[in-house]
Amino acid sequence: MQAHEEGLNLTEEILKLTGKVEGIDKKLDMLVGADDKADKALAKAVENEHSIATLRVWVYGLFSAISLGVFVPLFVFVVEKFF
Repeated sequence: MQAHEEGLNLTEEILKLTGKVEGIDKKLDMLVGADDKADKALAKAVENEHSIATLRVWVYGLFSAISLGVFVPLFVFVVEKFF
């Protein structure tokens, strides 16, 4: 009787372990999917970083052009008016 009970307990334990292993497999599959998403997000972040750097150069250039367009004529006006 005792051996029979031990056999049932062993079978139950094997079934429990099998269920746990399947759960771990599912979680590992989810991690692989999350890893792929993280790689895509990193690639997009690098792409955005380059876009922001390009935009920054354009803004500085535009600001410089506007500044020169305002201050050079103003300087010429002041020089002609007072000198």
